Amino acid sequence: MIDSAAARATTRTTCPFCGLCCDDLPVSDGEVDPLGCPLATQGFRQDPAGVVAVAGGSPVDLDHAISHAAGLLRASASPLIAGLETDIEGVRAALRLAAKIGAGVDHAHSQAAFRELGVSQRKGILRTSAGEVRARCDVLVVAGPDPAQRLPRLFERLRCTELRRAIFLCGKPDPRTADHLEGAEITILNAPADQLTRIATCLRVLTAGRGPVGAVVEGIDPAAMTQAADHLRAAHYGVITWCNELLDFPH
Repeated sequence: MIDSAAARATTRTTCPFCGLCCDDLPVSDGEVDPLGCPLATQGFRQDPAGVVAVAGGSPVDLDHAISHAAGLLRASASPLIAGLETDIEGVRAALRLAAKIGAGVDHAHSQAAFRELGVSQRKGILRTSAGEVRARCDVLVVAGPDPAQRLPRLFERLRCTELRRAIFLCGKPDPRTADHLEGAEITILNAPADQLTRIATCLRVLTAGRGPVGAVVEGIDPAAMTQAADHLRAAHYGVITWCNELLDFPH
């Protein structure tokens, strides 16, 4: 029999601290279980009471700081709202303010976003959904450093049921990622991140049957490159994933 009082005391919430928006975090008696995610742990344990407002270089109470900021915005001819390393509600509030005062908006990670946008504008991009990846992906390519550095529960949430092989290009899986890819064969073609374009080009040539290309990437065995291309060619539903922020080099 379910204790109704206990049931009412336990629910789930959505984590706003990265793009995954995990919606399975248990809440019990006002405490959120981060399920081992370092971002959720840090975010939900912040103490708002420890935040100090500053105006003109001096600590002030919050009402004074708000009044001071409002005066600066009223006097501004071209305000800019930047940073935005906040949760979803914080970003929404900032965007509402920007719309009201005619301000520009620039996120702290906008350079990473525009890098991907520029590539997709020039070359095009075909996206899929987490549900499709979970149900159909049999070969997963991780381009660049492990995205779990910024999205800690990515591979836990994907739970690819058909995954046979994961191929890491210019990066290695974190221990937690390797645990969640258990059962899949892992191939690592590791090189400096700025070699990613060259590795991807070689794989494209080999997958199209135009190889061999020889030892064109220092430190990577050509046989391993050919084998990875064979796995890609045999894939029924191949998927490539990456983290824009971690690909910080000219594209």
